Amino acid sequence: MSTGADSPVQVEAGDADLLTPALLLHRLEAAAGGPYDPDATIAAAWLAAEAIRYLNYASRSDEGVEFASTLYTVAGALSLAASRIPQLASQAVAWLNANSGRLRNDDGEPVSDTLAAVGTSGQAAANTAMTLARHLGQLQSALAATSNRNASAEEKTVASSLFPPVPRTPTTTPGT
Repeated sequence: MSTGADSPVQVEAGDADLLTPALLLHRLEAAAGGPYDPDATIAAAWLAAEAIRYLNYASRSDEGVEFASTLYTVAGALSLAASRIPQLASQAVAWLNANSGRLRNDDGEPVSDTLAAVGTSGQAAANTAMTLARHLGQLQSALAATSNRNASAEEKTVASSLFPPVPRTPTTTPGT
């Protein structure tokens, strides 16, 4: 089974059920300091895409969005995610420029032409991401005063949490 229709990442049947989004979040936070490798880098990018897909499905269901505060928190997290894209775009352009001597274009065109286009596109992506981050922040601000009628203590708790609680994990890995 693949993790998505376009994803090159393959998992064994049943593996996708091992990690909830909350557990995946905490594992990825722990791994942010490395070590890094190309496969993990690609998988993290696909994870970001699949996380948005998950949110698309969850946000249309009563089970996925029980409280208005859920949407407030989601908008804030997505604003933060979008604000991080310019750093990625800048670092990608910097890596390509630093490694231009070992790169070639398959069509025979000069690499310098490609690097110029990548720089322009990277800057446009960074600018667009910051615009998206700003609009998502405005969406979050607009949602700040919204709550369900007769808001419960549970909703107020959800509204005040930025991240879900750390789930308990087994001490051994399944299958070992």
